[in-house]
Amino acid sequence: MRAAGDAEADAAADRILFHVLGLDRAQFYRERDRPLTPAAQAMLTRLLERRLRGEPVAYLTGRAPFRTLTLEVTPAVLVPRPETELLVEQALTLLRVATAPRVVDVGTGCGAIALALAAECPQAAVLATERSWAALAVAQRNRDRLGLPITLIAADLLGPLRGPFDLVVANLPYLDPETYARLPKEVRQWEPPGALLGGPGGLAVIERLLAQVGARLARPGAVLLEIAYDQGARAYQLARRYFPTATVSLLRDYAGHERVVQILAP
Repeated sequence: MRAAGDAEADAAADRILFHVLGLDRAQFYRERDRPLTPAAQAMLTRLLERRLRGEPVAYLTGRAPFRTLTLEVTPAVLVPRPETELLVEQALTLLRVATAPRVVDVGTGCGAIALALAAECPQAAVLATERSWAALAVAQRNRDRLGLPITLIAADLLGPLRGPFDLVVANLPYLDPETYARLPKEVRQWEPPGALLGGPGGLAVIERLLAQVGARLARPGAVLLEIAYDQGARAYQLARRYFPTATVSLLRDYAGHERVVQILAP
């Protein structure tokens, strides 16, 4: 895979091999002399061939890490990104001072944000919406396997939910068509475009959510939205338009990019 230009060849090969053997890293090194069975060898060969065609490792193994959780992922959902963990960290910071907050994760995908919040903030009542039935099924399986008490609702954005919510979080589609066309082939070919494309300018879906949130947000209340690294100024102006009396700020990710819009409504 390295010869084919896979920048993550070694890590990808390890994850695939551990998956085939059903072992974690520590177990593998304790049992590294164990020979592969013919069935395991055939499975390993098939998965490596798929990886050589560019398929994300998470889809090959059916699993992806996110904070303290291991989540099921399929091509119906995006592979959770480390950048989204910043949104979860900030949400937890806001929720620590709340007694019994109501939280909604809009466009939950595989359930990563909602499940992480439920796991790390058990006093919160967490709801999650998703318009894709295939994605919702993945989130349901993750919820049931992890045993975390989130409520999943099939809806476009906030749909029929009335609130009030103390916190609204969302990692919605935010890429414009030009940016999407420049993504690595691995993303464009395998991950669901409906979870990535945010319309002209990239912020159309986020603006639709902002138009819905105001009447359903508790006062005081907060909104956290993930954005692309170059959308900070435009996303800030959008937030100010819909929440003129709120405190709006842009939070930077570990690479220094403006990654999360935070709206604190009084």
